[in-house]
Amino acid sequence: MEPLFNDYCKVQPLSDNQVSEMKDFFSSPEDKGLEVTLEATHSGFMNDNLRFYIPSRMRDGAKTFTQRRKPAKILKHHDAQSDPVGIIVDAEYIDTTPEYLQKNKDVQILNDSSFPMKKQISAAKRLMKSGVMDSEDWKGLGYVKLKAVVLDERTIKQVQTGLFDAVSTSFSSPGHVYCNVCGQNLVTDGFCEHEPGTIYKDNEEDSDDPGVVCGMIPGVHNYQECSFVVMDGDPLTGIKIGFEDSLKTYDIPVEDWRSNSFAKETKFVYEFKDFKEANNMDPTKLSDTQKEVFEVIKKLRPELDDNAISELAVKVSQLRQEDGKYPYQEDADITNELAIQYAVDNFETKEQEINADSIVDEMQIELKKMLDEGVISEEIWKVADAQLSAEERKKLPSSAFCGPDRSFPVPDCAHVTAARRLIGRYEGPGDKSKIRACINRKAKALGCDDEKEDSAVPSKNTTDDNKDALFTLPTCEQLKDLENKDAQTLFAMAESELISRDLKVQRDCSKCAESADLLDKAKQELKDSKEEINDLKTTLKVLRVEMKNQMEDYFRQVDDYVALGSELTTVKSEKLALIGVLSGKYDTLEKGIDALKDADLTKEEPVLMDNFKIDDVMTKLNDGLAQQNPEDTVDDPTVNIDSDNSQFPDGLSGPAVAAIENIRDFIHSNEIGRAKNLYARMIARKVFDEKQVPFDSLQQKSQTLAE
Repeated sequence: MEPLFNDYCKVQPLSDNQVSEMKDFFSSPEDKGLEVTLEATHSGFMNDNLRFYIPSRMRDGAKTFTQRRKPAKILKHHDAQSDPVGIIVDAEYIDTTPEYLQKNKDVQILNDSSFPMKKQISAAKRLMKSGVMDSEDWKGLGYVKLKAVVLDERTIKQVQTGLFDAVSTSFSSPGHVYCNVCGQNLVTDGFCEHEPGTIYKDNEEDSDDPGVVCGMIPGVHNYQECSFVVMDGDPLTGIKIGFEDSLKTYDIPVEDWRSNSFAKETKFVYEFKDFKEANNMDPTKLSDTQKEVFEVIKKLRPELDDNAISELAVKVSQLRQEDGKYPYQEDADITNELAIQYAVDNFETKEQEINADSIVDEMQIELKKMLDEGVISEEIWKVADAQLSAEERKKLPSSAFCGPDRSFPVPDCAHVTAARRLIGRYEGPGDKSKIRACINRKAKALGCDDEKEDSAVPSKNTTDDNKDALFTLPTCEQLKDLENKDAQTLFAMAESELISRDLKVQRDCSKCAESADLLDKAKQELKDSKEEINDLKTTLKVLRVEMKNQMEDYFRQVDDYVALGSELTTVKSEKLALIGVLSGKYDTLEKGIDALKDADLTKEEPVLMDNFKIDDVMTKLNDGLAQQNPEDTVDDPTVNIDSDNSQFPDGLSGPAVAAIENIRDFIHSNEIGRAKNLYARMIARKVFDEKQVPFDSLQQKSQTLAE
């Protein structure tokens, strides 16, 4: 079964004045709903629910809110059986790592999901012990920002009035939930002996070790939904009403209904757009420039009221440059009035998506009109119209288009004229001034007559003798794509036409052209080399940092290896001493350990193992049992655990015996803290009674066995 996590965060209700101001935010809950932006679950600190979220894992999981067949919903109390009250429309992870921690090794590990989970858990543990998260100003390492629309009218009122004052996100972490103290996977390996909420130290006797609070670290964040609830757990979260950047901010004090410390930790910010100020703009208070724009827009949009026109006038006037021109106006060769019209169109259509196919369809209509009006010949129309097919458009380079998303194709003069005609009545998205400026540049580059907008005839070398010449020549990119056979055919046709017209070709200096090509090639190679050098410098810098980190890891691993080797030697000495006692070489275990203390264990092990005969040991044990008086009673080994050989009346169960053996093992290994923790849990779960099995007797018995 997948573990499920619910995170709770505080939402402070608005005051009456703020609620009344916010009523203008939406016209009707049924039509639009209440748009909210939530600063949801945070990473990089232990929250009140005793969970620590790794930033890189949270960042990878944030997309699960929206990247699914259906967007995640807003619920109440995580009740999936009831109707949802809203929809989550966007989710992203916001990195808030402080600048002074950008180069911290542990923070870098937590922010990079390529590191294994165990290494990230160790980094989180070290970061907890470092004390950086104990600061009152600590805001974590990042959070998930949700944009949602609340559609239920009753829920909108409940959020506004504070009946719902918290939200909670739910997510599952299948197969990946870890203890932050020991790193054990609690899903696959079961629960460890560490109790959530308890502070644990690596060394109980080390007074400088602050220890860490036991909690859980999920490895996977598969978010399911977000709910309005009545509990709080994350003091860093906040709420914004609306999606726009122009939001009005209110600091809302929290009522102290619990304690001063709680009120200090849960202070929230409400933000919402002040539509009253925007919709009550006085036209008489506009500047002179804004008034000029106001008059132009009033002629263009007579259906708008003065408030709306004033708002547009302010936005358009902000685009005006120091020379009094608007962006791209000079290149587009348009008047101030037309530049203002294009700017207004751009503001009104900026949220729309451009449809390149529909623009091409309109250009084909313009080309047909140009044919009917006699502006172009039928041969030119056929070639130009064919270039607008989907297949031919794919072959055109990006430089042959002037609009966004490969719209407004202008590969030749016929298309230039069609584009100029279309841009005047085009009502879709895109900066028209920028598009028109691009069309003018293409006209000059192609040698088109830019004095007459409706002309599709080249301006250079145009005479009565060659006025019907085919000017829709293929571009350099198209020529390069031609096969050799097609290029030869094209050359033969052109040569034949030149001979029939008694024309000669004026060729450029071949060496000059070759030198120019070599120079351009050298410039490009120099540019590429500089970019490659910069990339290599960046790579070298990263590799140096990585090598430094690797060396630190290596030194740490060497220390761990030495420590483990010493521990292994100690354990091996104890085992060999025990074998020596059983085989009769040593009288006691302590004497055996002393004898092997400075000995070469690799040489002593085969000697002791050769003298160790299991049959002899069993014979000695059986002889010892045979010497006992048959009438003497023998205590049950599963219950006879006290040093005074007292026997419990009811005996002990199998799990109780296993637990006692584990506790003895901890005591024998000198892990008294772990032994006490396990003993306390067994008492709490009533596996055995404290009076029945005193801890002191277990400790004495373990020491006796060790001796």
